[in-house]
Amino acid sequence: MLNNIRNLYKKKNFRIGLIVLTVVLCLGLVGSYFAFIPDLLLSRGNRGGEGTQDMDYDFEYENLENRIKEYEAKLKEKPEDVETLWNLGNAYYDLGVRKLVEGQEVSEGTESLKKSLETYEKAVEIDPDDAKILAQAAGAAYYVGDMEKAEKYYKEALNLDPESVDTRINYGQYLLYGKNDLAGAKAQWQQALSRAKDETTKQALEAMLEQVEELEK
Repeated sequence: MLNNIRNLYKKKNFRIGLIVLTVVLCLGLVGSYFAFIPDLLLSRGNRGGEGTQDMDYDFEYENLENRIKEYEAKLKEKPEDVETLWNLGNAYYDLGVRKLVEGQEVSEGTESLKKSLETYEKAVEIDPDDAKILAQAAGAAYYVGDMEKAEKYYKEALNLDPESVDTRINYGQYLLYGKNDLAGAKAQWQQALSRAKDETTKQALEAMLEQVEELEK
């Protein structure tokens, strides 16, 4: 399951084209290091609004590890602070993704992603109606191989926020890569396209849908 992350960069086929197109959607959210990582892999920064962030993603491992220590210290004082749990989950998530994509310290990367999922779930227990946390928990669950939780959290996130373009794009990626569900991915991306507001996102989704249709032939 987790090897699929690195394999995405090795196979010169449909998936590479699809990923590159998807990356266009997240260029405003990430730093230079993550410029070629699929949108599904990236934490979504600030919970406030679509396309915002409260973290600088052009970091080294040390920066992430320092952030983790900082957030954990804050949680000792306020263990139920949802914003801090969100930030800690994102830090663990990004640390795990970086290690997995680089193909080094894979077991540590997996552990970081497991910790991110646990942290998001703590936040969900406190605030079960936060669609962004649920969507991010879904991504983390997928990459630690918990397909049942991934499906559950994506559906709950979309039930709370059916207008989220980001979540529909990511759910579509999960359906395609995780379940080989072309029809399901296509349906999510069609829904995302009908809701997308900026031309860049629309063009990327149209291209993604065209490639899925080619696979269906």
